[in-house]
Amino acid sequence: MQNKETVFTVRIHPIYHYFLVPVSLLFIPAPIGLLLTGHLNTTTGFMLSGFALILHLVVYLTREYAKRNQDRIIRLEWRLRYFVSGGNDLKSIEQQLSLAQLITLRFCSDEQLLELSRQSAVNKWTPEQIKQQIINGIPDHMRV
Repeated sequence: MQNKETVFTVRIHPIYHYFLVPVSLLFIPAPIGLLLTGHLNTTTGFMLSGFALILHLVVYLTREYAKRNQDRIIRLEWRLRYFVSGGNDLKSIEQQLSLAQLITLRFCSDEQLLELSRQSAVNKWTPEQIKQQIINGIPDHMRV
């Protein structure tokens, strides 16, 4: 049996979270500061500011697209596990569950999946309430 803290641990990707995001954010005010102090002419300052903003947007959107893709995969994984476990009323249950609930339900064992999914939909449990109900958690070491 897994410890609940290890099952629900938030994962950090050091290169992204500690390098790419801070560096891309630092590039935004730097040209503005150089422009205000007179070290850059106006055209160059605005161009560098625009490039810095575009760089940060590329870094941010790359991560955002990956997260949305992971969310779609999570939804598909839940559908497959629910169907294989014997769930017949898949559509009606799924429409009642939010994405946050589905993400949390992926950590429960196959034995609990049907009942916990139904109870989460009927009782409108928050992800924290669902976590409390999970007896045998399955960790996900792949999501970042």
